[in-house]
This record gives sequence, C-alpha cells and structure tokens, in this order.
Amino acid sequence: WFTGNPVYPNLFSLFGGANWSETLDRQLRHQYFQFFWEEHSGLLNQLKAVLLSPWDLIAAKHLRGRFSFLVILGLFLAPFLRESWRERTAPILLLALLGYIMWVLFPGNESRFLVPVIPLMILGAAPLFHRAIRNPRYGWIVLPALHLMGFSQLRFPRTLQLEAFTPEGYQHILETTTTTRYSLWREVEKKVPPDGRIAVFFEEQVYYLDRPSFYHWFGGNMEILRQAKTPETVEQRLTEDLGVTHLLLGYRDFNYYLSFNCPSKEEMDWEKDLMEEILDRYAQKVLEYEDYVLFALGPAGERSGL
Repeated sequence: WFTGNPVYPNLFSLFGGANWSETLDRQLRHQYFQFFWEEHSGLLNQLKAVLLSPWDLIAAKHLRGRFSFLVILGLFLAPFLRESWRERTAPILLLALLGYIMWVLFPGNESRFLVPVIPLMILGAAPLFHRAIRNPRYGWIVLPALHLMGFSQLRFPRTLQLEAFTPEGYQHILETTTTTRYSLWREVEKKVPPDGRIAVFFEEQVYYLDRPSFYHWFGGNMEILRQAKTPETVEQRLTEDLGVTHLLLGYRDFNYYLSFNCPSKEEMDWEKDLMEEILDRYAQKVLEYEDYVLFALGPAGERSGL
C-alpha cells in the first residue's frame, strides 16, 4: 500500500508505482536480462543457480555465521519430512515457501531477501518439532538442543565488547569495524555546513550522515536529470526546488550503472555527458575520498574527471 504496486518495483507497466518511472522500469528489465543471459549464459544455467542457491547461501565465503544458515536450511527441509505432512496446512505452507524462494532468487541471489520467509519455515517445521519434543525416547534432548541452537546465534565476541560502553571505545568500533562509509561521512561533514543539504548519487548507506540529504535506490536520482533534460533545469531543480547545496557522486557505482543498467550506448552517453556538463558548469570539487567526490553546487569549478 505504500507504493501502489504489490510486486514493486517489478511490473511497473501493469501496476505503476510511487517514485518509479518507465525509464527505471526499462533499466531494471535490462538489468534482469543481463543477469539471466550474460552473467549466467542462459536460462538453464540460471535454473541450476536457483536449485543450488540454498547451498550457495551457506557456503558463500562472504557470509558470516555459517551455522545460522545451516539452521535455516534445516527449517527449510523440515516441511518435506513425513511427520510434517500430517498437518492440513503443510501443503499450503510448502507451496508458499517454494513460491517465495523462486520469486526472490530469480532476480538475484540475495540472502537478506530470505528473512521474511523464515516464519513460514518455522510454521512448517513446528509440528515436527512438537512431536519430537513429546517423544518419550529422545524428547528430553530435543528441547534443550533447540534452545542451544537459538542461543548460539548470539555473537558474544561482539556483544561483550565492553569498550562500546565508553564514548572513545564506541568511536573506535565505528571506525574499525564498520564500512568505509562512516569515515566518508565524517569527512563530508567537515566540508558541508550544518544548514547544507546533500544530493547523494550512487551511495545508499547514508545512516552515518548527520547532514540533511536525499538519495534513491541505485540510479534512481538520475531521474532528476532525465526529467530536467538540460543542465540549467537540473541545477534549478536541485538548488532552488530541493534546496541542495552539495552533491556527492560515487564514481565506481556510477560507471557500473552506466555500463550495466543503460539499455543502449546512446542512453549511456547521454546520461554521462549530462552529468559531466552539470558538474563542469555548476559544481566545484571540494573533497575526494576513495571512489567518492563531493561537489559544492555553484560557480563552475574543476572538471569532474568522468
């Protein structure tokens, strides 16, 4: 009900959707096409990737807490067991579970999207665990084992970091254990006054930023450029209508967006040239930090280096 589209941002042509457009829809479909056919070399390989996704989610090197995903895999398998099928709701839960997983994993293998389906897994596994607990032969060990599984999910090394309870220790943890964005925003705030406002392009992790800002899902802010069409109207839209004083551009993701999301070279060149002209005529570079550049909107300054 927030967007008006039950499968947002997909099927925009059928359902529409708030803060979306035909251009973004076309780019999203192009992104899916590249994912299916270019990265996975066709539908058969994509089907294979979907079937192997439960194992990939567990074995992937970038995931932490592998045991957590072993627990989730156990919940996934539980509804398939004979004991679970004694419940009338088992087929419905199983179909819903499989349908959701197929829906999520086809666009992209993102483990975080599986979080909403865990309650379905628990409902499907509950009858099996209930009967196991009541079994006189091994029920006495099942309940403690379930509690131990839940207890093991706590990250004690991180939970018991006593230094987090002091301002200096908490600051140290933020600077050493979080992403580079924390340090990025600290540097940005040295350049942007408290009453400034930042338009963030191609960076979504703004929760460490204390200055007023606005951003959009990957490439969404480019819609401002597309609608305005000329550098003059883009500058007016940003500074006068939205009150923007600074613009932050993540170059790595911007270049990735141009090469991966734009369906045609003409569209890619148009968006790149428009951004370059805006920064050349109305922006001045005030900070470079790794792949990010902060511009102050105003008189023409340095070339953007696109």
